[in-house]
Amino acid sequence: MMKKIILLIFFALANLFLCGCGEYIIINGVSYRVLSEDEERAMLSFARMTLLNSGEKMTAQQKNFIRTQTPKIRISYTGDKSGRASYEWIFNDEILFRLNCDGEFLTDSMAVNARKVNLVENLKKGEKSNLEKLTLKEMDFDKK
Repeated sequence: MMKKIILLIFFALANLFLCGCGEYIIINGVSYRVLSEDEERAMLSFARMTLLNSGEKMTAQQKNFIRTQTPKIRISYTGDKSGRASYEWIFNDEILFRLNCDGEFLTDSMAVNARKVNLVENLKKGEKSNLEKLTLKEMDFDKK
């Protein structure tokens, strides 16, 4: 009898471990299915290939950087295997390559946005920075 109980507990724990670990995330009390490790690798591969084929001008070094380096990855879930994923590579502290995915991951309904952002502003002599043009206007919060 004791062997049956031990076997039953063993199989129950094994089933709990295999079925319940790592496949779900709870956000604000709601449980969502998350990407598996294979799906996360597929998303990263998709991000790389989409960015490399986006039409953005890139040097051979930049392309190799995207192919070989691990980007900063942010994934937020709003549903089962859906939400927003962001992949960012910063090349030589000068250029940001970003790919954003919104919607149901790894499906045709996933919206994709790729961009290249120059992080360094080259100014010619006598020009002002675009950052200097940013101003805060005083606000009067007492007016109704």
